[in-house]
Amino acid sequence: MPYYPHEFDTRASDLGMLDYSARPVMGASVEDLDPLELHRLRRMIEQLGGDRSLLALRDEELTGALVLTRRTNGIRVPTVAGLLLLANEGALAEHVPTHEVAFQVLDGSLVRVNDFYRMPLLRVYERVLEQFRARLHDDEVMVRFIRIPVPNYDESAFREAFVNALVHRDYTRLGAVHIRWEQDSIVVSNPGGFVEGVTLNNLLVTEPRARNPVLADVFKRIGLAERTGRGIDNMYRWWNRG
Repeated sequence: MPYYPHEFDTRASDLGMLDYSARPVMGASVEDLDPLELHRLRRMIEQLGGDRSLLALRDEELTGALVLTRRTNGIRVPTVAGLLLLANEGALAEHVPTHEVAFQVLDGSLVRVNDFYRMPLLRVYERVLEQFRARLHDDEVMVRFIRIPVPNYDESAFREAFVNALVHRDYTRLGAVHIRWEQDSIVVSNPGGFVEGVTLNNLLVTEPRARNPVLADVFKRIGLAERTGRGIDNMYRWWNRG
C-alpha cells in the first residue's frame, strides 16, 4: 500500500512516537492567543478544582508550564494545543483548520439542531454542555412506593465522553467531533481510530494511552478530565448506575 507524506504524522501519533498537540506552529504568534480564553482557562481551574498552583503564575509562565507555548530560536510560539485552547477564531481556522465540533439533535429522519463550532476548545466545551443540560429531564422510578427521579442521561458520563473525544481525536485529519442526540441514545465520535495497543477487546483493562499527551495533561490539570486515566471505566460505571 502507498504511504503518503500526509499520513506520516497520523501513523507516528498512532504509535505514540509523536505528540502532535505539542508541536510549535510556525507562522503563528502569541498575538493570536485571546486574553478572554486565557481568563476562561483560569476561571475553570478555580471552579473545577484543578491545579491551583497554576493560578499564581503570570500568563507567560502559565502557557509555558502547560506547553501551550514553546520557545523556538528564542521566540515564544504557540503549540497546536495552545491554539486549540486559546487562539482567536481567525487564527484557529488558519493554523488548525481540521478542528470542528458538531452538535446535532435528530428526531428520526428530521434534524432538529445542526450546529457546527470552530471555537477554542474550552468555549466549545461550555457551549455543548449548555445544550446538553437544556435537554436533560428526569424520569420517575417507583421504589417501594417512593418516586425517585432518574435523569435520562448521566452528565458525568457525557462530560467524560465529550472530553475524551476532544483530547484523543486526530488533529491531523479533516473531520469533526460529532455529538448526535438521537431518540434513544447519544453518539459521540471523532476522527481517528484507536492508538496502537488499544482495541475494543482490551479497552477497559489496557493502560491509558493518550494520542495528544500535552492536550490530555492540560485538561487534567484544569480539572476537566479524569486524572487516573480511567475515564472509560467511569463512563460504564455511571451509565450502569443510571
